[in-house]
Formats: sequence, structure tokens, C-alpha cells
Amino acid sequence: MVLYRLTVVLHPSIISKNVRTTIKVDSTQKILDGLLAALKRIPEAYKILVNNNHLRPGFLFLSDKIELKTTNNLNKNITRDMEIKVIPISHGGV
Repeated sequence: MVLYRLTVVLHPSIISKNVRTTIKVDSTQKILDGLLAALKRIPEAYKILVNNNHLRPGFLFLSDKIELKTTNNLNKNITRDMEIKVIPISHGGV
């Protein structure tokens, strides 16, 4: 088993005292599981971003310029140190 660092960085508009957290994860974990574990360390952000262990819509989860949710990469195993940036999506219109 190999250990990697998973860092989650929240956009400043997501209400939270902490905007960054890092945890150690092993290579058998899925990216989603690591992301959820990291977000649990920021309870106020967890309530905004997660519902019943599912990521809420309206947010982008970016790592290495790839959006993890829409590309189905969240279900892949963690194979390296990662930084995931969480950015809200704002929609508007007439």
C-alpha cells in the first residue's frame, strides 16, 4: 500500500474558516472517498458540498485542469499526490 497526500482547496466564496486541508490516503482509495474524508475535516464546508455522501450539484472539482465529477474521474483510484480545487458554479439569466 502506497500513501499519497490529498489536498482540498476551497474557493473563498464557500463559507468556511478553513480554505485548505490535507490528508493522507492510500492507493486503494477512490478519489471520491478521499475527497469526502478531506471535506469532513471542514464541517461547515461539508454541509454545503455534501448530502448523504454524494457531492451536491453546483460545484466544480478540479485537479490538474480536469473537472473530476463530469469526467467520471472521481471513481478512479488515487495514484499520486493530488490537489483538488472546489469552485462554485454560478448560473444567471433572464
